[in-house]
Amino acid sequence: MKFTKENITKIILEVNQHKTKIQLIIIYNSKGFTKKIDSQQEDSDFFSNKEIGEILDAVIDADIKFKIYYNEFSFAEDIVNKKINHNSLLVWNLSRQGSENNQKSLVTSICDYYKIPFIGSSVYTMNLCRHKYHFQKILNSFNLAYIPTFTQNEALQRESNDGNYLIKMMKGSASRGTDETTSNLSWNQAKKKITTLQTKRNVKFIVQEVIDGYEVEIPLFKFNGVFTALGVAGISINGTFFLENQILSEDGSDNNNYDFYDFEKFAYSELGYSCEKIIQDAINIAEIMELDDYCRIDFRIRFNGDFHCFDISTTPYITEKSSPIYLLKQLGFKHKDIILLLLGTSTNPNIDNH
Repeated sequence: MKFTKENITKIILEVNQHKTKIQLIIIYNSKGFTKKIDSQQEDSDFFSNKEIGEILDAVIDADIKFKIYYNEFSFAEDIVNKKINHNSLLVWNLSRQGSENNQKSLVTSICDYYKIPFIGSSVYTMNLCRHKYHFQKILNSFNLAYIPTFTQNEALQRESNDGNYLIKMMKGSASRGTDETTSNLSWNQAKKKITTLQTKRNVKFIVQEVIDGYEVEIPLFKFNGVFTALGVAGISINGTFFLENQILSEDGSDNNNYDFYDFEKFAYSELGYSCEKIIQDAINIAEIMELDDYCRIDFRIRFNGDFHCFDISTTPYITEKSSPIYLLKQLGFKHKDIILLLLGTSTNPNIDNH
């Protein structure tokens, strides 16, 4: 199922009618403002001032009452000490601090405990989707867009495999820790590389097959218990659509060295197929993983149309350069409208918010 301009207009009108009752609390981490819990945490986990500024400008343009915290502890302190009224709040958690298995979910845990409504998925789902090995095993059990993925021990025990491989951190965003030295490796090269990385760093890694092809992102929003897609945004690097075995590295992602295009139109006109199946499978993945409110499912698509899921984002970026904003603007809407759409997922009276 995919949004039409009429669907979105109706949701925005409904949210505008009751938005004065919403007190939005936004918690985020920003470079230069947030004091790190873990001094070793990389700056790339945090928003730049430009990125968070774009989001807050959209909230202001949408005429939403809001309060910001750029530190999880400050929010927790105000909740525990009852400095803000729990009953009137809707929390939007964009923070990314926490230990390895609980990163991004500290605020969600507090909201769970105090029964405060929040936008997004549960603590369990957030952490499950960050674990690239575990969610791949779940997809494999459903025979659903799986990519062959191996732990270090599994890789070392296997003599040989055909194809190209890359090394990723087991947990975190899809591009985390990837560069030219960790991608497009033979099986034996991958085995040596993961052993070297595992020895040097106190972080777990996986070996994953490289899927030659196109790369796409499918943002989903949930209304009345049903996920709907904004569309299918293709990613191009240096003007190239078919990326072959090229991947968007961590540096490339952080430095915005990519562009979006309408993959649905491209697939229909140039490749001769529709995107109905990949959209439906993105929705199937969201339902199986018990995602809520909004998310983004990312795929690599081979030239023959076979597609494979390599990332599940429970809190996708909605900065100016992001697939949700690109697709929304393709339909004639503005950045502020994504905020209203997002609020609609959690304020819809037919949805029991967590």
